Amino acid sequence: LIEELPLSVTHLPKVRVHFVKGSLLNETTYKRAGITEARSIAIFPQYTGLPESDATTRLAVEIIERLVPPTTKITHILV
Repeated sequence: LIEELPLSVTHLPKVRVHFVKGSLLNETTYKRAGITEARSIAIFPQYTGLPESDATTRLAVEIIERLVPPTTKITHILV
């Protein structure tokens, strides 16, 4: 479950960030966030510093890749 926007994102200047609370592994969460309309997507790990979060993040990337057009830029951010 995505509970809150990471602090590292909230302090970025001039960046339009759309945050939707929901299940990280549920396509509905991403659709509610409007990712099909996004030109770029930044993916932050659910838990920083934990190797286990890499698998969850990879699953999220796979879901997102299925939902967006091939022209959408997808970036995985390490924090």
